[in-house]
Amino acid sequence: MRIRWTVVLPVLGLCCFAAVTYQSARRNRGYGDLGKHFVWSTFQLDSDPLAWKTTCAGQPEPCVTWDPSTIDSSAGSTPLAKVLVVFALPAFLVSLLVVGFAGSHGANQIILFFALTPPLIAAWFYFLGRVVDRIYRRHGNQ
Repeated sequence: MRIRWTVVLPVLGLCCFAAVTYQSARRNRGYGDLGKHFVWSTFQLDSDPLAWKTTCAGQPEPCVTWDPSTIDSSAGSTPLAKVLVVFALPAFLVSLLVVGFAGSHGANQIILFFALTPPLIAAWFYFLGRVVDRIYRRHGNQ
């Protein structure tokens, strides 16, 4: 029986994403504003990224309503998160570019990140699985 890497790799990638999300949610629970702000590994996401514009209206610069420095960054990036981000770098680059751009226009970064990143990770690992399957098929027929 031959392993189908087009199935195994996307499932493995999504399981890793779920594990890092679980770790991040447990760590974020202590920050109180979980519905408004979420730190996935080291990526800081905001449900209302333009809120500072209305909150800071008329106040001297810089006006910060949520201080990211209160997050313990030493606990942020676990070895699993680092491995996932490295292996799925194209998926994360696309996701973070879209999330950052949409966030600069007021979109909810948390919902967008969790709606966009898992399918991108699955697609990237599916592509890698096809490459691995093709290599095994080519070497198996010779």
